[in-house]
Parts: sequence; C-alpha cells; structure tokens
Amino acid sequence: MKTIITECFATIQGEYPAGVPSFFVRLGGCNLQCGWCDSTFASYKVNESQQSYIGDPSGAVNFVAKSFNSFKKAHPKSNISNFTITGGEPLLPKNSLFLEELFIAVKALGVSIAFETNGTQDPQYAYKLANRIGVTVRFVVSPKLKSSNQLTGASDSMRREIPHSSWESIASLVRFKFVVSRDTFTGDVEEIDRFRARFSDLSNIQPFLIMPEGIKFDGEWYKSIAEFCFKNGFDFCPRVHTILWGNERRR
Repeated sequence: MKTIITECFATIQGEYPAGVPSFFVRLGGCNLQCGWCDSTFASYKVNESQQSYIGDPSGAVNFVAKSFNSFKKAHPKSNISNFTITGGEPLLPKNSLFLEELFIAVKALGVSIAFETNGTQDPQYAYKLANRIGVTVRFVVSPKLKSSNQLTGASDSMRREIPHSSWESIASLVRFKFVVSRDTFTGDVEEIDRFRARFSDLSNIQPFLIMPEGIKFDGEWYKSIAEFCFKNGFDFCPRVHTILWGNERRR
C-alpha cells in the first residue's frame, strides 16, 4: 500500500509539549472529517498533486531522511531531538510498514517519536514496534468532540469513539488534548468531563489539555480558557504556532 507524505518541516511544537523544536512528518489520509479541520489537504481532501511523496514505504522513509538531513545541513546548531508524526491520522493501518522502517531509521538518528492522533485507531502496533526496535515513543491524543461536526456518516459518535482498552496499558505515555469552540464551549467541556470520568481509572494518567479552536490569536478567548483550566483541573494548551504565525502552513 502506498505511503502518502503531505509534507515534512521543522518548527517549534505549538501544542504539546509547546515550544520544543520538532521535525514534523505529516501523513495523508484520515478516518474522520472534522468540519473545522485546519489540514483538509492531508485528511479527507487528499489531492495527489498537493502531496510531497506518494509511493512505497522505503521511498517514503528515504524522503523523510533527506528532508531532515537538508534541514540539519542548513541549520547545524539546531537541537531537534523529536519527530512528530501527524496527519491526517498517522495510526491508520495503511501506515504500518512505513512506521516500521521509519522507527529503524529514527533509532539511528537518536531521536524520539511523538504521534498526534485522534485516538480512534489502536496504538498497540506502534507501541510494541517501538519497544521491539528500541525507539522512545509517546502519543498526543486529540479526541474529537461533537462540535467537530463530522461531515459524513450517520453514526457520528461511533466514528469518534476512543477505545478505552487500547490506551489502558500505555496511559503513562499519553496526553489527551481537546479543542473547544467559543460557540459550543459549555457543551464541549461537559463532554470532556464525561470523557475524563470514563478514563479516570487509568493509572498514571496526566491532566487533560484544553486548547482553543481558531486560526488566529484572540487574547480574551485564550485568557478565558486558561482561567477555566486552572480552576477545573485541566492544563492549558496555548497553540503557540497560532499565536506566532496564524494559519500559515508548515508552522
């Protein structure tokens, strides 16, 4: 099965952990269709002419390595020690062969891997593969709330369902983060509270992150979410890239 790489780029991580230099690998294809998606070009509107690489997994890994080496050559003082695999949805089964070859290459580079995932796909393959190869891996899981306005499918809640059992054994490696919208804030936080109650039995679970939906910085909106977070047991996720660069691509 072909691997689709939409883009590779280096920047600071804007969400979690915010401010850390990271090399991003954005894979094409997603099982969800969020109405407010800010990367439709890599999710459910994948236009082959807009992708950086489409082909076999080995070629995809070579493409990533070449992109990373080009950045390091241009910026030899950079201290990037983390690859962020995002999408789209990077844990789709179609990406399994690519991930295996990527992990082997990443081990040689001495960097860790972070997945940005919607949480609907089983992470166990990637987790066990990383352990076998000897790569440090973690998961930043962004469950999609009802306000994500899935564009297709009658069973919207089932399509967004996060399987508890898939994440139970690796809870210490997971951060859950949620996007809240201004117009649906009350309903969003009620849904997040239900999710928190459902997953409260997981050992070593870290506080949930909440971040504002939007493509540009709004100081009052950000401030209101930050105040809500510290009063209600959540961590605030500032979306630093949005503050600095708005909706600029590859940021």
